[in-house]
Amino acid sequence: MAGLETIDLPNKGFLSGIELRVWGVPGAGTGNPDVWLHDQLTRIELIVNGSQVVKQLDGRQLLADMLYKKTPHRQEACIPRR
Repeated sequence: MAGLETIDLPNKGFLSGIELRVWGVPGAGTGNPDVWLHDQLTRIELIVNGSQVVKQLDGRQLLADMLYKKTPHRQEACIPRR
């Protein structure tokens, strides 16, 4: 997983939440079939006015925040068939 994803949010009104859906599969031959997806998210930022960071998390912090707030989430193991 690499790269930057930018999402433009509305300029007016209130933002009550953001839902982030991420999907991935382990690379063939990596020897790590049980890599957790939240470990691969290195930085998630909410930026306003083009440069002001108002919230910054990594994948583990996001998962901890979701568990604390009892936010429903699903992470299924991807087990390759032999």
